Amino acid sequence: MRLKSYDHTRENPGLAFFKELMNIEQRIIEKSRKYADIVKNMWSPLPEVNDPPYEYVIGIDGSVLKFPLKPTVLFVVTAVGVPHRVKIKPNKTMKYREISMSGKVKPPAYIDERPIKYMELLELGLAQFYSYNYSKGLVIGDGSLSMMVKCPLPTNMCIRFKQIFTDFVKEKGEDFLLADPKSVLDELISFSEQFKDEDGDVYAQLVTCLECLWKEKVAHHLVRTASENKNVIYISKSYASNDILKDDEYNDIFIIDIASKRAGLRNAGIVGPFQFTIELRGTGSKITVLRGFVRFKRGTQVYYFESIGLDEGDVLTVLSFISSLCSKGYPAPLILAHKKAELKRTKYLRLLKKSPVGFTGREPL
Repeated sequence: MRLKSYDHTRENPGLAFFKELMNIEQRIIEKSRKYADIVKNMWSPLPEVNDPPYEYVIGIDGSVLKFPLKPTVLFVVTAVGVPHRVKIKPNKTMKYREISMSGKVKPPAYIDERPIKYMELLELGLAQFYSYNYSKGLVIGDGSLSMMVKCPLPTNMCIRFKQIFTDFVKEKGEDFLLADPKSVLDELISFSEQFKDEDGDVYAQLVTCLECLWKEKVAHHLVRTASENKNVIYISKSYASNDILKDDEYNDIFIIDIASKRAGLRNAGIVGPFQFTIELRGTGSKITVLRGFVRFKRGTQVYYFESIGLDEGDVLTVLSFISSLCSKGYPAPLILAHKKAELKRTKYLRLLKKSPVGFTGREPL
């Protein structure tokens, strides 16, 4: 049986793109109208805080670079924590702390996701360090804990490797998981090799899952420390979730941003906080955070936040305090941490040009 052949229309691609752009713009206007009253009822103004509730504030951010070479994939990741004394005018920046690691992705599987997860692991470790050692300081992390603990592989897949990870922790000790990250990673991969078989895919899944379980453990230690000292909060520019408004087209953070402006709510304000449970199925524990959305300064964009260890009554005070530290509507400690952590790609490309090891061709020099 021969299938019928159709003569397809030939629409100008530029014109088609423009039409789609106009359709999206129209939908955004419609959404802002639809949700304006809903968001208005959820919105609370952000008051000013005259007396800083913390002596220090620490901004934490990270950076990652990946280089697909012909024989392997190299990665470089770093995370930086920058403390400030906030009760001194002007705010005084203290000596910052940086941790980094580099190497080849071994085994060379899930190469897009795993270096990013390494960076997040460094950030979690730094957050735990500062939350523990600066109990009178506020730790502000970039991103969100709920996204950081996600694994590239399905959770059910990683559960079957849980006993192997338990044996690794028993052999090395719980404290070792918070040691030098490169040493932990090397030991984790070395430990995994005894389970290596002819099926390379299973071995890659094993190593990746053990890395995820390791990160869950670090996150668990962070939450324990933050719950005691009540001093960790994450701020994110984006968050792909529609759990609050349940819209089937756009995520909550975008709708709250446009709908609040449509409702005339351009000043600093907050939607939330809402209690949210993060399940760490690999380690069998749960993390409870308070999350929501905040605009720090008039006319600026809305950000997503997740607080760890804070009581609901403290969240408004903490966000108001962060508002006093903002530059153009975004926390200045995170801006500085980003600048300190940023890895310059050109620097590493110059090193690669001097090496006989070439790129795969997917990424030109």
